[in-house]
Amino acid sequence: MYLKRKIKIYSTNMSEWLSLVVDAQSKQSTYLCEDLESYLVFLLMRFSDKPNILSKVICLELLEINYSGSRVLEQDLQEIGDTCLIFSGLYPEISKKRNVNNSYYTEMGKTAYGTLSNHKDSIHRKLYGLLYQEFTSLTNVLQAMRDISSKDMFSL
Repeated sequence: MYLKRKIKIYSTNMSEWLSLVVDAQSKQSTYLCEDLESYLVFLLMRFSDKPNILSKVICLELLEINYSGSRVLEQDLQEIGDTCLIFSGLYPEISKKRNVNNSYYTEMGKTAYGTLSNHKDSIHRKLYGLLYQEFTSLTNVLQAMRDISSKDMFSL
């Protein structure tokens, strides 16, 4: 079954991720602010150690957070936004295989980051606002990374 396959994303060090992000920005003629560039590098580092990412059902996680009645956890919404960013940028074919619209992960990710940018208790509201606003630019940079890296690096 598709969900049991593991993503092959090779662990690498920060300078290699940064180099790849900078090259991708140049290829796309998109230049991220330092905060977003750094966020993207650390996001890639975090997700390179999570081969089970494909098992996530984002919609259910977001619904659970929104309707649980418990306090919304910043960490949970951030993980949803981050996962959607990875899916839409590095693994766009996931939406097709799961029979959802191409914009599905973009909208879910933006919803998570947008909610966090309006969360009065978050000290990272400004960053989440930037992630919300620049989600498409970040996705484009990730897609360019996929194009310029080895074919095996981001395979399903």
